[in-house]
Amino acid sequence: MNEKQFIEKYQADLPIYKAWGDYVKNRICNKIKDTDDIDTFLKINCEPRVKDLDSIVQKAFYRDKPYTDPYNQITDKVGLRFVVLLGSDIKKVGKIIENIEEWDARKDRDFEEERDHKPNVFDYQSVHYVVKNKKPIQQGDCEIPAGTPCEIQIRTLMQHSYSEVTHDKLYKKTHPNSKLYRNVAKCMALIEVVDDLYMEVDEIVSKKETFYKGYLDKLKSKYVTLLNSDNSENHEQNYSEKLNMYILEELDELISEIPVDDVVNSTNQYGDYINRSYLSNKLYQQPTTLLIYYIIDADRRSMFTKLKNLWPLSERQLESFSHDLSKY
Repeated sequence: MNEKQFIEKYQADLPIYKAWGDYVKNRICNKIKDTDDIDTFLKINCEPRVKDLDSIVQKAFYRDKPYTDPYNQITDKVGLRFVVLLGSDIKKVGKIIENIEEWDARKDRDFEEERDHKPNVFDYQSVHYVVKNKKPIQQGDCEIPAGTPCEIQIRTLMQHSYSEVTHDKLYKKTHPNSKLYRNVAKCMALIEVVDDLYMEVDEIVSKKETFYKGYLDKLKSKYVTLLNSDNSENHEQNYSEKLNMYILEELDELISEIPVDDVVNSTNQYGDYINRSYLSNKLYQQPTTLLIYYIIDADRRSMFTKLKNLWPLSERQLESFSHDLSKY
């Protein structure tokens, strides 16, 4: 296929590539929506990008690429880019791509494998897949032939910033100088460190959130058994997970010393106090009430002092619980 034939075929096939890009994007995004808020998960809006004519002709005929059949060998005629926050998010998108049945997915580039192979090199990082539909797909008025390729890039926001800066200034230059190479390598080294630290922070936060959620679930299970029938009917509409999690987070230093089972097994006597004040005080409508009672009733001045110091809401609310128990 000569250059003229290549151009004619590519221009004729452009609607197919656009339709295929839209289809691939929608399938992946719908899978992401099953588990995540896509507007926060994706840091940059993902839109299919069909390679412009000049770029693909340059790649096929003028960039010293060893193509024998450039039209079929070039797999990024249409592409998608998913930009996420963390390296773990890259793996999540990768699993989605690999598990969709309508296409065959081949990993064309994996920065982790490249890093393991050349641990002393700091360079462009991204995960690339090429997906090809197993059967013809009808997308609107367009039939997408089986085997139509779409390239998918997945990278973190930090990796994306590196790519944006270096792509035109390094990748397409004929003779970039050594100082430029050195500077971009230093940038990539720093980006890799930051990405690793972000993942470490995310892991710590996730573990804490899991701990708080488990703690709260046990408090809630006990709390609902103490409500009278009227208050029990209104509990779900009055319950605020956000408020409960906020209190637990602020009291982290305390609850790390207090096993939740100790609280649950020692709070049967507080039902009357809770039901009496349930309608007049939002805080009494929350399961963390049990934790507050437990700390105040423990007769440990040091624990109560710590509670007062850490307490994130008004002191008057805390005094209400102390008054119930005639403490302090």
